[in-house]
Amino acid sequence: MNQPSLPEYINDLQLPTTDLTKLSFCATRPAKVEEWANEFRATQTTETSILLYHSLPEAARLKCSYDTRLEILEALRPAAQNAVQGLTRSFLQQPINLPESAQKTAIIAQAIQKSMIDGYGRCVSDICAQKRFKPVVMEALAKALHRAITGIGLIFFRNYQLYTQLPTGFWHQLHVYFQIAEYFDLLATPVKDPLLLSRPATNIQTAYMRVLLMATARMNQLSRNDIAHIYNALESWSQYARLHPSVLQDKDNFYLINLSRDQGPIYKSRFNGSEMDRVLELDFRVLVNQLSKYAPSSDEDPDVPIGGSAAISVPSGFPPPLLDHLMQSWSSIAQRKQERRAVQSLAEVSVGMVDTHYLLCGEQPFDEFAAEDVFDEGFEHSVIDMLNTGIGSGDDSVTKRKASIVYQVHIQNVSAGGCCLLWKGEIPTKLRAGEIMSIKESGRHSWSLGVVRWVRQYRGQSQLGIQTLANHPRPYGIAQGFDMGGYSDYMRAFYLPASKNGRQPESLLTASAPFKELDKVKLFDGDSSVSAKLNKLVFATGAVQQFIFNTLDAPQTQPKRVAGSRTQEQFDDEWD
Repeated sequence: MNQPSLPEYINDLQLPTTDLTKLSFCATRPAKVEEWANEFRATQTTETSILLYHSLPEAARLKCSYDTRLEILEALRPAAQNAVQGLTRSFLQQPINLPESAQKTAIIAQAIQKSMIDGYGRCVSDICAQKRFKPVVMEALAKALHRAITGIGLIFFRNYQLYTQLPTGFWHQLHVYFQIAEYFDLLATPVKDPLLLSRPATNIQTAYMRVLLMATARMNQLSRNDIAHIYNALESWSQYARLHPSVLQDKDNFYLINLSRDQGPIYKSRFNGSEMDRVLELDFRVLVNQLSKYAPSSDEDPDVPIGGSAAISVPSGFPPPLLDHLMQSWSSIAQRKQERRAVQSLAEVSVGMVDTHYLLCGEQPFDEFAAEDVFDEGFEHSVIDMLNTGIGSGDDSVTKRKASIVYQVHIQNVSAGGCCLLWKGEIPTKLRAGEIMSIKESGRHSWSLGVVRWVRQYRGQSQLGIQTLANHPRPYGIAQGFDMGGYSDYMRAFYLPASKNGRQPESLLTASAPFKELDKVKLFDGDSSVSAKLNKLVFATGAVQQFIFNTLDAPQTQPKRVAGSRTQEQFDDEWD
């Protein structure tokens, strides 16, 4: 095949200059490079990463033929990906505002990935400069394009997990690679990839769609684990999304892809390009239709689709609430329903079920709160505490615990449904999208209950979008009923009063497991217990879930608490 007239956008690739005649780390032959890479041990992540960080940029700068470079990169790719995954595991265990050492680790991981992208990009550029395009050349071009697009997707994936902004220039580079593949009719060409989890081969179209689907999945509303669930599932799901020319003007396709700009998918209403830009529409309908056929997981067969007619497969262990999140993200436009009002004030916050329950209990440990035989157990604990630590030291212990779990943060703006927080300094490791949080604004006496809906990470500070769940929550204990009779031990929960407008009835907020719809439970409010049934699940994240419920019998009042404990009447007075 003779060389066709190549489009101008091929020249837009910003690639390193080929100014090296040999590699510094080993002999400049693919076989020697493979031997060098095979010597790395999987357990020596740090040492391997440092070597690759310094060595990989040479692969893009080496003066050699495209096929030699491609062989070198393929020999290095498994070691590079193993190193990046090892580095990723270490910094993902850190708080969302990474300490300096973890930031350096993340930078090294992304730099290794970028070096591989640059190398494959150089292969693409060199192949496009060929005078003849034989089948073997087209096969090499398809592989290089696929590897470059996959690498960009991995860069974006880790940015989403770090809640940071996507790097400049990569969207434009991604669109260029897609258009080159389209130009040479390579979008559907099968490409083998040994690093795939579930399939022996894929193609450029699905690799590109995988990146677009990540960008539209509202990742900043999810935990790092949920983001990983989505990335892995999209390996196969991306084949069910479609791209159409924008001239169709399909009202059901609300996302546009501007291939002429350095930007990801945008809503049609926000399009600000020119008439000369090339624009595509993103169509989720087939994908959403397939996902909607999956029933919530059951104990017997967790992945059976409704009617058995779904062609798509949901990975084992994929959280059902995450499936709902994706279908909502790909079925509707996210619109703000309440006006925001800018404020400049401080608030006290705590994070997570354990610390929030402790504060709402009046700084009372849960084992004391949930002790139904209050007089015997509570009195015994009080006596033992006084004998072991001395009278008066308990207050100091409570003060120290409260100081360790309560943080001062800035409120940037508020609305009827929540607020935006700016968190500077130390952040607890458990803080993530989907986690609950108690909030007490400056000048107020009571705590409200909210959930972290989204996270954005900036240099040295984090921005959190908080949805208010209740202004007057009450701490509860909840025990799960067994089929053979009896109940589990109490676990932490919160009672959320009905909304004043009547749209939301009273409900319970529990941990994400083990409770489910139709469970029989026992509830304890600190004074009395009552049997209840969990009805509809109305809200869920990776950390908590909210159920509408109804009681099954009259409350059974327990003996009065000993001095120093708090009654429900005290909580009611406090909220008033």
